[in-house]
Amino acid sequence: DQSTHSTEKKSYLGPKMESPGEEDTAPIQPEWPSYCDPDYIMPNSMSVSVKRQNGTIFKFDISIEKTAEKNKPYLGGYRHKGTGFVYHHASSQTPAGLDKRIGWINPENKTHRDTQTYDMKTRSQMTVREHGTQMQRKDLRIDDSHDKMITPKVYFTAAQRESLVKEKTLIIQCYYRGYKARHHTWNVREGLYVAYLDEQKLEDERKQEEEKRQRYEVERRLRPKTKEDFSILYNELHEWKDQQITEAKSSNLSDKELKARLREIVIHQAKALKNISDLKGIAGKHSKDKRVMQLLDAMAMPKKWEMGNGEVQEISTVSTVSVSV
Repeated sequence: DQSTHSTEKKSYLGPKMESPGEEDTAPIQPEWPSYCDPDYIMPNSMSVSVKRQNGTIFKFDISIEKTAEKNKPYLGGYRHKGTGFVYHHASSQTPAGLDKRIGWINPENKTHRDTQTYDMKTRSQMTVREHGTQMQRKDLRIDDSHDKMITPKVYFTAAQRESLVKEKTLIIQCYYRGYKARHHTWNVREGLYVAYLDEQKLEDERKQEEEKRQRYEVERRLRPKTKEDFSILYNELHEWKDQQITEAKSSNLSDKELKARLREIVIHQAKALKNISDLKGIAGKHSKDKRVMQLLDAMAMPKKWEMGNGEVQEISTVSTVSVSV
């Protein structure tokens, strides 16, 4: 399909010839106008001016794609009897740019004339049964077992549709806002619950640390092993003695009762010192055994020698083997 239009062309027809009894009132133009001069050569590009809405003129250059044919085919024409202008039919068609396998060959011309032209094809088709307005006759029976009776509904105007859309939109907004509110409330509740669990976890860890510290402190006093443990026992015993003496002197006791109370305090202090001394002996024996075992382990360890290549080699001697046994 090609878009066909007419181009105005003025030709030189030579001297006017009239036959007897015939008059031609159409004037004859003596020369070719510039727009249809046969010697005119179309340039490769041209400048186009476009007037915008604000009154400014915008100029841009466009390229002209020339056809490979030098002489276009003659498509006929006519001459205007009033003005004498001769019009020749002409056609223009841009190359096809759409390929069904690879798509657009020249995407830059996608919105050009080739998108407005389409190759039309005629195909015949044989249907499986009658269609259209075929009705049953005396000599023709049509199967209507699969026919459906369609009844038109009440006419639904555009105003009614707009009103229905607004109503359903409000319902959708209501449900959506309810969903968003429930979602936000659930997130807040979940955040509070997670914060509560974190706080409970920290509290449990703090209690475990406190219980562990208390067990350690009790173990240090029941089974002291280091100098710091015994120093704590002596300091606490001294503090207990001072506190008991202060309480005894501050109470309203007679001299005899005060002396008896002080005697009891000294006796308890002596017993505590004896217990601390016994614990110190046990701790000394335990530490001695521990040091002996550490010494034996050190003696039983194989000797380490550095080789020439930098590697460390362990070597067991007779003395280390005898100690380990």
